Amino acid sequence: LTPSVVPVTSLKQQSKASFTSIPTFLTGKKKGSELGNLYHKIFELLPLKRYSKASLKQTLNEFKEQGYISSNDYDLIKLELVLSFINSSVYDMMVMSDTLKKEYPITFFVDASNYGLSTSKKQVLVDGVIDLFFRYKDDYYVVDYKTDEVKTKEELVERYKEQLDLYAY
Repeated sequence: LTPSVVPVTSLKQQSKASFTSIPTFLTGKKKGSELGNLYHKIFELLPLKRYSKASLKQTLNEFKEQGYISSNDYDLIKLELVLSFINSSVYDMMVMSDTLKKEYPITFFVDASNYGLSTSKKQVLVDGVIDLFFRYKDDYYVVDYKTDEVKTKEELVERYKEQLDLYAY
């Protein structure tokens, strides 16, 4: 039996309506997913260490000078958002962790019926990349960068429930 292959992010989208949007190059504005990709790239590139506001700004400027991020993208970065994560308890645990992996590929099987997928296969092969995971004091933690604007943590958890369930699988 050969399973169907489904990316993690598409399982989350199975019941969502599709939308047509005006291309970014016509509006001059970044879409939410493009901003999310920018912050994702920043956290992927940032060496894991403590930063002051000045040292973080200098590091981001170096990313721009080295061509990792464009001047336009650099101007969109909200330093306070990056610092809020760097100053979090999760980041503290990451710095003190004994194992940490960025951009970690994952592949596993799930029952197709759990996600309402119309396929002749009973299982689908889920293929994706975990933004970051680490081990701290014998527990493992998965970090998935999100830049959605929400009013409560519960709203964010509900929005990504399927993805969280897959990580717990």
